Amino acid sequence: MANQEFKGGLDRIVSTILGDYEADRIINHVEVFDHPDREVVYDILDKLIKIVFPGFYREKFYRFYNINSRMTVLIEDVAYNLNKQIILALLQREDCKDLPFEERSAKAQELTEQFFLTVPRIRELVETDVQAFFEGDPAAYNHSEIILCYPRLRA
Repeated sequence: MANQEFKGGLDRIVSTILGDYEADRIINHVEVFDHPDREVVYDILDKLIKIVFPGFYREKFYRFYNINSRMTVLIEDVAYNLNKQIILALLQREDCKDLPFEERSAKAQELTEQFFLTVPRIRELVETDVQAFFEGDPAAYNHSEIILCYPRLRA
């Protein structure tokens, strides 16, 4: 009997919350597939760290015999997934949300390519950050310690 009573209460709870979604609120956006996937973005960021610091982080699932093979796989994977996430992110921009998929896709590809072409410059700037951390922290043992252990650098 108690289970049946709870079921009735649960139905009322669900109905109340679902009814609340019909209110005009900015937090009621329910188009789940219109937004980038947080887990995919985290994976992209993790792989970008491996691209920026190629000799500091191991691959868990793949074995590579040379840096070219490893970086090619990582870059292709990140580019593919980043492009997909940018296509979704463009839906949030007023100037892009009504574009046909093909145009959003082309814009996303352009943005992805532009980003990857800046990676050498990003790496150059990161190197200056590593050096500044090293010079500014008398307790730092070496540059590898900075790269592997300083969360502010990773951020």
